[in-house]
Formats: sequence, C-alpha cells, structure tokens
Amino acid sequence: MEQEQAKIRQHPVISEFSALAEGFFVNGAIDFPVLQTPDFFKFWRHLMIARYLPDENDFKILMWGSHIASSHGKDLSGKKFTEAGFGNKLQFFHDFHKSVMEGGEIVFKSGVFSWENKQFLKWYQVKMPLRRGQSIHETVSCICFEET
Repeated sequence: MEQEQAKIRQHPVISEFSALAEGFFVNGAIDFPVLQTPDFFKFWRHLMIARYLPDENDFKILMWGSHIASSHGKDLSGKKFTEAGFGNKLQFFHDFHKSVMEGGEIVFKSGVFSWENKQFLKWYQVKMPLRRGQSIHETVSCICFEET
C-alpha cells in the first residue's frame, strides 16, 4: 500500500498539482477561487469537480477536464453520477467522493479501468474537498490516465 501511494505521488502531474494545492489546503479543504488562479490553469484539463446533491444523494459533474474526456471517450460535464454510465463502479465513485468531501483530507488513489472499446487505462489521482464560500459540498480531483 505504501509503495502504491509513493508511486501515485511520483506521477509528474499529480506530484506538481498536489504540491501546489497542499499550500492552499486550509481547514480541511481548498477554496474554489484558488483553482482560478494562473498557477492552476495548466491542470484544468486534468481536473474533475463534482458537487454533492443531498436531496438526490447523487453528485453532479461540474467540470470534466479535456484530458479526462479524451481518455474516457466522452465529456461528462453536467451529468450526474447516476447518468454518467459508470455501471458497476457507480457506488465506488459515489462513496469515494462522499468520503473525501466529508473527510477533510487530501487522498491519493490509483487503479485500472477498461473503458468500452478502449485499452486498459491506469489512472492516478489526488482528490480533496472543495469549498465555495463557507460550504464544502464538492470535491476536486486531478486525474491522469496512462495506457498499461
């Protein structure tokens, strides 16, 4: 487990993003306006922002970066998790985002997914709670894909 965590943290994009973001991670979240500063622009194509919808117990994807879209094969911006076609991974995505949103910590994770008609893709990500104003109802993820 520690070796896997070290490998995720060594990925060049994940490493650079997390080092920058950790400097702005205060009181269990990063503030949304920080992501709109020039230092973060180069990461936008790797970013996913998801907002929790408590009345529906679902998340809505507010941002699905172009690197994620090209790796996945489609843009899921504006879709709810239940509409995104995650199939048997839906509960994993939901639970993972909710635990990060409520946990107040920066989380590193990796895995392998096989998308429809695609090669197997290895993914690396760092995910953290995202605050707008005083509320934390979102997560921001920096995600990178590589063919295995």
